[in-house]
Amino acid sequence: METKHKTGVYISLEDVRKRFSTYDIRLKDKTSTPPVFDKASVLVPLFQLDREWHVLLTVRSKHLRSHSGLVAFPGGKQDSDDLDDIETALREAEEEIGLNPNEVEVISVLPGSFVRPNVMVTVVVGIIPYNFKPVINEHEVHKVFSLPLKRFLNDDFTTQEFEISGNQVQSYFFSDEVDGNTIVTWGFTASYCIYSAIILYQDYKKRHYGYTDKYVTLDCLWPEISFTNYFLTNYNSAKL
Repeated sequence: METKHKTGVYISLEDVRKRFSTYDIRLKDKTSTPPVFDKASVLVPLFQLDREWHVLLTVRSKHLRSHSGLVAFPGGKQDSDDLDDIETALREAEEEIGLNPNEVEVISVLPGSFVRPNVMVTVVVGIIPYNFKPVINEHEVHKVFSLPLKRFLNDDFTTQEFEISGNQVQSYFFSDEVDGNTIVTWGFTASYCIYSAIILYQDYKKRHYGYTDKYVTLDCLWPEISFTNYFLTNYNSAKL
């Protein structure tokens, strides 16, 4: 029997800033990405509507060479002209959905994660206007939609295990009806929607993180022994 997460308490913008700042890697020692990885950044766009926080998501174009047709945050690979990871995320969001970088308040940069085949993705969290109207770049994006962030704390998900380099990795799948169609959010995007919801709503519910025997909670969002750290410390021998 599925359970619905209830969040009846109003969360102000100031509270959101404070809660995400706790996990901002810009306030910690910077780690370098091994040269074997390409670098990319995504933007987690949050906005408040009717006193409830939502996340803006895209469905990638079916014509793209990688991750085509999947639900994703706006974002992409870093260009040589980009000053930093934040600029990459904001530039890509503007290119994909017409989001003006000047209208984004960046409130945190979360610890990044590995995406196959060999990309390390930095995760930038930003507040956008509640009345933002996307201008879709149809070469890259098929659809733009939003969901209440708290929906990723519900138990109406399915899971699937994958084996990567001899390790069992668990992925979450969330199904939602959007404009009469079923849209499934899973993998990297679902994971960071879960993490963002845990931070925003100060939720202590356990969720698997990477390895199926590791869990993520509010007190330990990114365990020291994590799937991504495995690749970072063993990238010379890891089978990507």
